[in-house]
Amino acid sequence: MRSWFAGEIGVGTHGADIVTVHAKTGRVALWDTKWRTNPTLIGPSKTFTGTNTLNNALDQARIAIEEATHIPQSLKDTALQKLRQQDYVTRTPGIGPGARSSGL
Repeated sequence: MRSWFAGEIGVGTHGADIVTVHAKTGRVALWDTKWRTNPTLIGPSKTFTGTNTLNNALDQARIAIEEATHIPQSLKDTALQKLRQQDYVTRTPGIGPGARSSGL
């Protein structure tokens, strides 16, 4: 297994849709999926480019990791430490017939 699914924040909410934790390194990935019906290049999500929205996404990720009962505690501790050190990645994948993703 490469990554643990830490939690789904919720599609359509303000923040990341999904949070994952790398199984070996504990590095956190924040995912904000964008649906596109017409061909377009999808750049970084506004969730991750604004200070307030990024801080909100990071808070949601911290809570999701803390509440994840299926992730070993030592890995959760590492993931939370990496978040505090700002060692995480953001991903904005596109889905739908017109999606061309960036940041994957």
